[in-house]
Amino acid sequence: MYRISDSGIKNKAGVGQGPTTMVKFIQEVRDNLKGTPLSKIPVGHVDTWSAWGNKSNKAVIDEVDFVGTNLFPYYEDDKGNAISNATAVFNYALNSTKSAAGKKPIWITETGWPLTGPDFGQAKASLDNAREFWNTIGCTLFGRTNVWWYELHDSNPDNAAKFGITKDLSTTPQFNLTCSANSGAPASINNKPTSVGNISTVTLVNSLVVGLSMLFAVAAWAV
Repeated sequence: MYRISDSGIKNKAGVGQGPTTMVKFIQEVRDNLKGTPLSKIPVGHVDTWSAWGNKSNKAVIDEVDFVGTNLFPYYEDDKGNAISNATAVFNYALNSTKSAAGKKPIWITETGWPLTGPDFGQAKASLDNAREFWNTIGCTLFGRTNVWWYELHDSNPDNAAKFGITKDLSTTPQFNLTCSANSGAPASINNKPTSVGNISTVTLVNSLVVGLSMLFAVAAWAV
């Protein structure tokens, strides 16, 4: 829905669809899952926080089981998006989504900070900033909500900003993934030797659930 918004069109985000079409897709997914072992799986839609805040898209919120939102302070160049202000920008976008979603659960389906790439407003892509974003944002989310980190390995050739916990899908991350003991993150990633494996029980299981839901949405789109 973001893609057909004024901002999406300005940023050449690509082909999008309006709320009527999205509601139809969501209903098709549920119809196709009836009578299968996956009939009770939550079905949602993923979009930008600004799309959810657009009242013209409320019909989609009413139809979904969860609201999936992508939150990237790095790209919020009109909100003072330096890494030092990333928490404030992130919380603004998240709270805006929560306000629009009402009682529907929020799934953070993408968030992260690039390690390399161009400056975007006040935001600078760097390993140190990616680590800082993990510590100040990620470690306050893990174990509290469904969150899908962007991403394990960045293979998108069209994106000038490069994200990724690893360069080569190895178990050695590009920065320390340990959360501090007072962060509130589960013990599985607190004060442990750094490896990608340490985050599996926190993020990858949640990612699987989100991924399945989005997979069905894509399948419905294809139909």
